[in-house]
Amino acid sequence: MNVRALAAKAIYEVLEKGISLSVALPDQQQHLQNGKDKALLAELCYGVMRQLPQLDKCVSDCLAKPFKGKQRILHQLLIVGCYQLYFTRIPAHAAISETAEACRQLRFDGLVKVINGVLRNIQRQDAVLNTDSDTLRFNTPAWFIKRLQQAYPDNWQAIIEQSHQRPPMWLRNNRLSQSREDYLSTLTTQEISAQAGSSPDSILLDSPKDVANLPAFMQGAASVQDGAATWPRHS
Repeated sequence: MNVRALAAKAIYEVLEKGISLSVALPDQQQHLQNGKDKALLAELCYGVMRQLPQLDKCVSDCLAKPFKGKQRILHQLLIVGCYQLYFTRIPAHAAISETAEACRQLRFDGLVKVINGVLRNIQRQDAVLNTDSDTLRFNTPAWFIKRLQQAYPDNWQAIIEQSHQRPPMWLRNNRLSQSREDYLSTLTTQEISAQAGSSPDSILLDSPKDVANLPAFMQGAASVQDGAATWPRHS
């Protein structure tokens, strides 16, 4: 099953069943062997959730009638396709063809032309995504915006904008494999920019990387862990 189909399944689990993405995403990533495919799946899922209100509006406006029941997963698949067209460097023809193929893999062969047609229509429009409301402008639910406005009337917009920023990528060096200094040196030799964090084993990458491209990551030289979590805890 291709990455777009797996992304649609994960997003369906989140939006239709209320399952956390932190659970739904790993469930789908286990079907992939390639590190780059796993990274793409994560990018599609997290990206869709960041831009969900705008993407959902775009797709809904392009459908003659909404999908219902088991076909709702195709609505999520169209959102995945729409995200690729607006927010990734994936060539449009590849994004559309792979998303249409995902429809077939999800066993909706009779609707492949619909998926293909909707995405090609979105591509042809080449329109700016709708920002007619605060929900669409900030890609944030109206109820949450209202609470922020009440609690932080002077800087609620800045809080929302910060919440949509991509988090930094931290590593925890495995001192049983090498010292942090040695691992930083190894990263440098592979042209991966990084710096030591304030806690003993933490490393901050200057830009996120596919873990498959990190030296000896699969052998346990390091793990992905938030910088704060690398501080030792005392009972």
